[in-house]
Amino acid sequence: MVFTSGVLIHISPDNINRVLDEIYRCTKEYIWGLEYYADEYTEINYRGNDNLLWKTNFSKLYLDRFPELELVKEEKFKYLNNDNVDVMFLLRKKK
Repeated sequence: MVFTSGVLIHISPDNINRVLDEIYRCTKEYIWGLEYYADEYTEINYRGNDNLLWKTNFSKLYLDRFPELELVKEEKFKYLNNDNVDVMFLLRKKK
């Protein structure tokens, strides 16, 4: 199993496929993630800096890139004090 929590959000959209490829290569069966969520890639200013943090639909990125993956479970968590959303997802390699 490979898991990420607040990791993928710091990978540039230009490099994300290379990272997803390596995560997919390293896992035997499951990929679990907990990341910031948005329907589309959205850049977020991070501690006063640009080009360091993005949110998107990371489980969809995996599923679009690797047809051998299936979504086991996904749950979104809306923040109480604003419109931000986190997503937790579990993917499995089909046998």
